[in-house]
Amino acid sequence: MKKIIAIAALALAFAVSAAAQPKAIGGRFGYNGLEASYQHYVGSPNFIEVDLGADFFYSWGFKAAALYNFVFAEPAWTSRGNWAWYAGAGLSTGYVYDRGKRYKDDIEGVKVTNYDYDETGMGFMLSVPVQVGLSYTFWFPLQLSVDVRPYFGLHNVTRRNEVAKVSKTGFYEQGLWGFTPTLSVHYAF
Repeated sequence: MKKIIAIAALALAFAVSAAAQPKAIGGRFGYNGLEASYQHYVGSPNFIEVDLGADFFYSWGFKAAALYNFVFAEPAWTSRGNWAWYAGAGLSTGYVYDRGKRYKDDIEGVKVTNYDYDETGMGFMLSVPVQVGLSYTFWFPLQLSVDVRPYFGLHNVTRRNEVAKVSKTGFYEQGLWGFTPTLSVHYAF
């Protein structure tokens, strides 16, 4: 019975501690699509960001990302509100579209230097996203931020041809579009 009470007290203390930390919920709008975003501050001013999104502008697919961000500067540019420069990294996975390079074979079966993009398609992606950004939290509960988040990882495309199922794994090229700035809007509470 003492163990159960101790575990319940520990769980309650953890829940109260987590609820006391600042949080933000909102969305990210970027080159590929839209993401739902949640930020949980751990050890002020650093935060964990979890995003779940859909790519639908340039390609189709969905992905999830979790990052730990360090706030490395908080300049006092305005008398009201808070500015913050942040950077972080994490893990991401998803089922997304990507273009994989494949060499064209000439008549004799020798690989030549021109590329054929037949190995495009949907597949699973596993990557390390790296993020750098600037945020501004107003004196009311609104936070705007601009960041870049490239994804460095692998993409696997599986296709069935006339003979067998063929799987190709390569660099996730669409992840480099993360160098395009993304706008985020969050409700901070």
